[in-house]
Amino acid sequence: MHIVQYHLNFGIKVAEQSYRMSPLSTEAAMEKMLHNGEKAILEHEKISSVFASAAEAIPSKKYLEREEKDRLNLKVFSASIIGCRPRMEDAHFIQQIEQGALMGVFDGHGGAEVADYASQEFRSRFSATLKEFNGDVFRAFEVLIHRIHLEVVKKPEWNLIGTTAVISFIDKKTHQIITASLADSEANLYRSGKSIPLTPVRCWSSKKDSQRLEKALGLKRGEIAKDIQAGFNPKSIRWNGVNISRAIGNHTRTGTKEMPCMIHKPKITINKVKEGDILVLACDGLKDFVPENEIVKIVENGLSFNPAEDLVNYAVNEKKGKDNVTVIAAKISYDRMGEESKRKKHKA
Repeated sequence: MHIVQYHLNFGIKVAEQSYRMSPLSTEAAMEKMLHNGEKAILEHEKISSVFASAAEAIPSKKYLEREEKDRLNLKVFSASIIGCRPRMEDAHFIQQIEQGALMGVFDGHGGAEVADYASQEFRSRFSATLKEFNGDVFRAFEVLIHRIHLEVVKKPEWNLIGTTAVISFIDKKTHQIITASLADSEANLYRSGKSIPLTPVRCWSSKKDSQRLEKALGLKRGEIAKDIQAGFNPKSIRWNGVNISRAIGNHTRTGTKEMPCMIHKPKITINKVKEGDILVLACDGLKDFVPENEIVKIVENGLSFNPAEDLVNYAVNEKKGKDNVTVIAAKISYDRMGEESKRKKHKA
């Protein structure tokens, strides 16, 4: 196999914007998110029967847009451990805002600075950005990630530092869950013994990402896919030492404006939470070491009150994971106490 590690450097003069954002109508954004969500489900459906099928997991647009009468009740947990790494490079946040619940996991590489910065900035600026775009979560996610990236690449001391991201927003009225992701930090809904992926994993193995790399390296189209099909581990493919194709930061690894390689364009999906669901956001410190069927069992069995802690401990202690591990888990239930109180009052 000839694809092992590419250490090419275009120098410090790198394009600040490695892709162009196209403003989408609300309708077009919905279609885009549904398409990305379907792609994530179909990609994972091929891997294992523990992943929900398209028929089980892809919601209709009409169902997505319906406002729900029951009030969401979220119990959100987090856990993070350094593992055997010399330093912690993950960051995460959980935040209740007026429109719903926001949470994110960031997995830094080359240092913790960009992950910490992105986590803090997203938490402090998302509400204002959402209002700026009149409640359009798709646009708010895309624009805020872009703005944070531009700020990061202006700091020369962070030239070789970057971060993945997975951020979910749960709307309290519609119960929609909109998720933006970069690279291999993932989000899944666990429902009735099945895993519903909310994120398509983006390393160099995906079609569009591998084509960017092939173009930058002067390879023939399909060359990387050919090696992967022959048994090469996709995560062993590296561009300037990084095995992910999308990230915030990494100023000297993004390529040129004319020929972008690593980009910061997120994949954004939409789905809907149901009562009894458990949402899990996690970095690859969990996903690389714990098979999905084992994650499902741990989440479903409820070893303790805190599923995030259960997953982190299992990755490190049982699977001997060799990475930082960060997990956010949210238990979804409905609060119907208001309706029950009304009925009791009416009977009295």
